[in-house]
Amino acid sequence: LAQRAAQVNGSLAVLGALQADTFYGRRADIRVPLVSVTRASDQTFAQGTPTEVQFTSVSHDTGGFFSSANNTRLTVPTGFGGLYLFGFNAQVVVSVAASFADARVRLNGDAGNALLWDRDTNDLSTTLRIFGGVGARHLVDGDYLEVLVNTDGVGTVTVDWTSGFEYSPRFWMCRLGL
Repeated sequence: LAQRAAQVNGSLAVLGALQADTFYGRRADIRVPLVSVTRASDQTFAQGTPTEVQFTSVSHDTGGFFSSANNTRLTVPTGFGGLYLFGFNAQVVVSVAASFADARVRLNGDAGNALLWDRDTNDLSTTLRIFGGVGARHLVDGDYLEVLVNTDGVGTVTVDWTSGFEYSPRFWMCRLGL
């Protein structure tokens, strides 16, 4: 009975450690390649120009996906190619009414290669719009993803950051397998 109790307690301890730490990649013995980045302030730029969102804050990075030298990108590190789940969300405010606004994830800097695209063509006055999406793609070592925001019009676009919420903008990816 004592031996069985020790086995059960050991299993529960392992299960608890996995549940608490696996997703965030905190355990050295469990390598879950993932990254999650955000901003620590608003980003404002001119309407009418597709612009990369610049990320300034790293929530998690278990494999070196993010570099502050290329802060618009999440890059697949050497040895981590495979099937990835990725996503983004962003709150966007325009200063002058626009006929469209969109946000997209592109692969390797190719503006025509949008892996995800969320577009709004409703009345885009100066109100807040929320964009986001989730996708999956096989990526090889060195591939990188970026989030772009775009509108037409002549004013400014602000990718809104709200203190304390940390959900805009958010960009992440996690390897699912080979």
